Amino acid sequence: MLARSALSEDIVTAFTRKLFSIRNRLINDFPGIVDIEKPDTDKDAAIPAHRGAAAFIDGTERTFLERYSDVIWGAVLLISVLGSAGAWLRAYIKRDQRTNNAALRARLLRMTNQVRASKSLGDIEKMRLDVDDIVSDTLHCYEDGAIDEGDLSVFSMMLARFQQTASDTRLELLLAPKD
Repeated sequence: MLARSALSEDIVTAFTRKLFSIRNRLINDFPGIVDIEKPDTDKDAAIPAHRGAAAFIDGTERTFLERYSDVIWGAVLLISVLGSAGAWLRAYIKRDQRTNNAALRARLLRMTNQVRASKSLGDIEKMRLDVDDIVSDTLHCYEDGAIDEGDLSVFSMMLARFQQTASDTRLELLLAPKD
């Protein structure tokens, strides 16, 4: 049997394997099949064996991983590079929101100090309304992915500190003797 050298190595290997595995069962139907012998797989043979047939005969068939391992590792590397580039691009795009959120945290810290010095309930209520805006902006940054859970935890801790300070100062003002 002859096969074009352009024919897929996998196809010829599969055909050769099947032919030699069922050869004994086909002898009754095709007596000439007994004459089919394994081809000479030497490089200098008069009629060179197809790469696929030679791989089966010599026992050098490559497994799926052997054939495609370079492609698989290349794809993994490419996906990793693309993922890293995507993460960098996302961080680059969101840098203004992160900077804005850092400014909001600094503002919240300043407001915590200001609420301690506050002398009226109206000032405290105004600061609480400002804090509501800061909370809204921070949650928007978190939803957009500009800040992560760690930043949100820090903000939450600062917010709790502000609320505690505002409540304490409000209570002091309510209990203070009136002149």
